[in-house]
Amino acid sequence: MKRGPYIAAAAAAMLALTSGCVSIDRCGAERLEGLTINGTHAKPVEHIVVSNFGYYLFDVFPLVSGNANPDRWFPFLIFSDQVKLSKMQSLLSAEIQRKRGREIAELNSHYDAAPCFSVSLDPKSVLGLLFCYREVQLSAVLTESEPAKEVDMPAAKEVRQ
Repeated sequence: MKRGPYIAAAAAAMLALTSGCVSIDRCGAERLEGLTINGTHAKPVEHIVVSNFGYYLFDVFPLVSGNANPDRWFPFLIFSDQVKLSKMQSLLSAEIQRKRGREIAELNSHYDAAPCFSVSLDPKSVLGLLFCYREVQLSAVLTESEPAKEVDMPAAKEVRQ
């Protein structure tokens, strides 16, 4: 019995299940009803969260992570470090630019890095140090931007010589 195709299928399934992922989640105004933003009277109209995660060897070398490129055609990349705050900022900026007439009222970020397996006191346990998980999230609350107000300037006085 040939095991090669089964091993290849199992490896592909493991890669698909453990691959990194980029996600963009939105929550509309109907879910934000009654919420206020500290320091402003602006009404929140949307909440956007962009996130990415990936797996690393020794917490240094990227193995697989979500594809954070704006023109992505494949959901994850192998051996590419895409779990970066700057990548999430670019994705969030692109999302906000699509929403004309909205401003950022609050911006929060979250970064997490941890071993994939718990490390025991046994010195032979290196799996926890071998494979590590990283995740970065960036969330923003959007409000309606105020229409630009024209500032009344007093007429300039002529200076006579």
